[in-house]
Parts: sequence; structure tokens; C-alpha cells
Amino acid sequence: MELMTLNNLMAVLRDFAADISRDYKARIAERGKDASGALSRSADNWTIRATNDRYEIVFRLEDYWKYVERGSRGTESSPAGALGKAHWPPASALQRWIEIKPILPHPDARGKIPTTKQLAFLIGRKIYTEGIAPAPMMTEAIASERPRYEQLIKQALYRDTTTYINSLMMDAFSGFRK
Repeated sequence: MELMTLNNLMAVLRDFAADISRDYKARIAERGKDASGALSRSADNWTIRATNDRYEIVFRLEDYWKYVERGSRGTESSPAGALGKAHWPPASALQRWIEIKPILPHPDARGKIPTTKQLAFLIGRKIYTEGIAPAPMMTEAIASERPRYEQLIKQALYRDTTTYINSLMMDAFSGFRK
């Protein structure tokens, strides 16, 4: 007896992942949350993983996506809805972001303009003390696409199951025809 294949389900899950990716990238662009383009590009990096009891769509996003998605609390104050713990972002990541964005520093009280390294420290300290507001764009993309795909997944499973049962029935009754 052969195992049941879920070809219809896999096709629907591939479409679901592609639509989540497309929706997520549109939300990133709308909110201006991707200075380098790396977060958007990483949204195309997904796979479908089958385990013993489920199929999962797994996105391999840039490491910092969780800070964008969940936000982070600050040590002195926190934006509404921020879930991540207070942290100092890596200075090197902030320096790259400053150069890509570009961030134009203002002179300090003495009229000196901070270097990129100094500016990264100042921004990092502000993130550490005041946090970052969440932008739950992946959560929103999934919620937006899910209702349509719930029905499509049910239909795909029905087709796959029907095909499998019909195949079993044909095999079982093929001996009676002789």
C-alpha cells in the first residue's frame, strides 16, 4: 500500500507562502521599514516543512525582523505594544543603517557634528532607554491572507484524500475483475 501524497495541499501552501511574502513586502514598503532592502529580500526565503503531524511554512527572515515585528521595551519608557526586552542594538548594524538611510546628524550644543560611530551610539542609547514601537507586518500579512487560504487548504486536503481513497479502492477491487 502506497502512502498518501498531498500534492494539492503542497501547491496551496506554496501559493499561501508566496502571497504572505508579497503582502509582507508591500507592508514593509508602505511603512518605510527596509532601508537596505534586505528584509524584503529575505521574505522570499521560505520553505514548507513536513513533520509527523503538520506542515509548516517557515520564513528565514533577517535576524532583526523580530525587533521590527515585536518592537522592544526601553529601560526608562516603552512604546505601546512593545514585546521585546530592552537591548542595545549592535553598533555595526546601526552604522550600516545610518549610511544606507542616510541619517543627517544635527550639530550638538557646541556646534560639533557627531561621527557615524557617535551617532550610532546615540541612536542605540535611545533604543535602549525608550524602546522601539512594534510594526507587526508579518502578523498582519498572515492574518490578511489566512481566511482565503483556510478554505483552499480544506479543498486541497479533500482532493488529496479523495484521490488516495479512490486509489485504494481501485487496488482493492482490481482483483475481483479477473
